[in-house]
Amino acid sequence: GHFSKYPSTFLPPVQIVIRREDRKLFESSGIQSLEDLLMKKSLKLGLSSKMAYGKKIDSLVEKYKAKGNIFFRHGDDITKGLLLMLLKNRIDYTIAYPWMVEYMLKPEQVDKLTFIPAKETQTPIMHYVMCSKTDWGLRVIEKINAILKKERPTKRYRSIFERWLPKSEIERYRREYEIQFLGTK
Repeated sequence: GHFSKYPSTFLPPVQIVIRREDRKLFESSGIQSLEDLLMKKSLKLGLSSKMAYGKKIDSLVEKYKAKGNIFFRHGDDITKGLLLMLLKNRIDYTIAYPWMVEYMLKPEQVDKLTFIPAKETQTPIMHYVMCSKTDWGLRVIEKINAILKKERPTKRYRSIFERWLPKSEIERYRREYEIQFLGTK
């Protein structure tokens, strides 16, 4: 197929999710090593038994799962259930996409949480547009490229994705949007 020259979406990677009040338990105010957290037996990580979190995180989970400080949730409401467990102090942290947290919880619940980028997963998710590998597909991709070139730097375009993020993550998202998505800094 023919792919767009520019990515059309930019979404943050999974992050460590904690209760805002517990920030002091997590030493770093910036990027945190998940492996360092897994070595702390006093902190309990809650994860889905059915979800893959990416190669780096999955390999760390495999390495530390016998240590007893990882709780695996089973069932149908896995991510939402983990977030509710976090809010009820049944686990100390979990891993999730910020936009999933915003979608699954009530605003007053989201406000009780905060996000820490994980050292092991800093690659954002970017999607490109694809059309069939035909002359028609090439013409469509050329039009899409022109639209993306013009629209991606606008606040309006960025706001399409921002509306799915917790308020606490918008500033970080904007910085990364400029650097990684637009490549302007």
